[in-house]
Amino acid sequence: MDKSLTTDNSIRSLSRVKTMNIDFPNPVGLAAGFDRDGELLSSFIPAGFGFIEIGTVNVNSTCNEGESLKKIINNIQHSKSSSENKTVIGVSLGSLRDTIDDNTVADYITGMELFWNCSDYLVINLSRPGSSMRDKSTINSELHLLLNKVKQSHSELCTRHGTYRPVIVKIAIEYKKSSLSLPETLTIALELQFDGLLLAFENWPSSDDIVTALGKVLLLTNKLPLIVVGGIKTASDVSKILSAGAVLVQCYTLFVDKTPEEINKTIVDLL
Repeated sequence: MDKSLTTDNSIRSLSRVKTMNIDFPNPVGLAAGFDRDGELLSSFIPAGFGFIEIGTVNVNSTCNEGESLKKIINNIQHSKSSSENKTVIGVSLGSLRDTIDDNTVADYITGMELFWNCSDYLVINLSRPGSSMRDKSTINSELHLLLNKVKQSHSELCTRHGTYRPVIVKIAIEYKKSSLSLPETLTIALELQFDGLLLAFENWPSSDDIVTALGKVLLLTNKLPLIVVGGIKTASDVSKILSAGAVLVQCYTLFVDKTPEEINKTIVDLL
C-alpha cells in the first residue's frame, strides 16, 4: 500500500467497508469520548476517519436539557452539511441512572428520537463504569427488558421517519474480569436483532490477547457485525483485529495530542 497517500480523497479511496447497510470510507473510526459534543467535527472530518462517534451523550428524559442537546445536534448537522466527503457519524447514547427502570429505558429512547435525523447509526452504551448495566449482579431479565423496549422503539422510529438507522449495543470487556456476561448479552442482542455489537476492551495487555478473546466471541456467532475499541496502538494491531473478524475498529488514545494533520498521517499508516 502506498504510504505516500496523504490527502483526504486518497484515504477515502482505500479499504471501503459495507456493513450494517452503511458504506464506511474505511474501517478506522474515532471512538466516543474524544469529541463528546461534536465541537471538533469540522477539524476531524478532513483527517480521514472512516467514521466518527460522538458522545457518550447521557440523556435524562425527566429533565429539560434542550439547549445542551440542541447544541450537539447542531454541531453534527453543520459538519455533515459542510463536508464534501460524508463521513459516517454515530452517536453513543447513555444513561447516568444507577438502576434499570422505566426512566432508564426512557433515557435511551429519548436519545434515539433526538439524534435520529442527524446520525448514521446509534449506540446503546452499556459500558459506563459504575453502571448497573455492566454489573455482574444485573438480572438478565432486566437487561433483556431494557434492550427489548429499546428495539421496539427503534422499529417504531424507523416506521415513523421512513428511514433506517442501525442500532448497536456497546459493552465493556475488562481483562480477566468480564463485568457483564458476554455470552448472555450477545444472545440478547442476537435475539432482538440489533445491528451490531461494539466491544470495548479495557485494560488488555496486548492486541494478541484481544484477538484471542475476539475468536471466542466469533465462535458464538458469525451473524452480528463486531466493532472493536481498545488496545489499538499500531497498524499491525488494526490488521490483526480486522483479520480476526472485526468489521470496524475505533481508536482513542492513539490520537491523543495529535494535530489533525498528524491524525491524517496516522490513519494513512493504519490503512
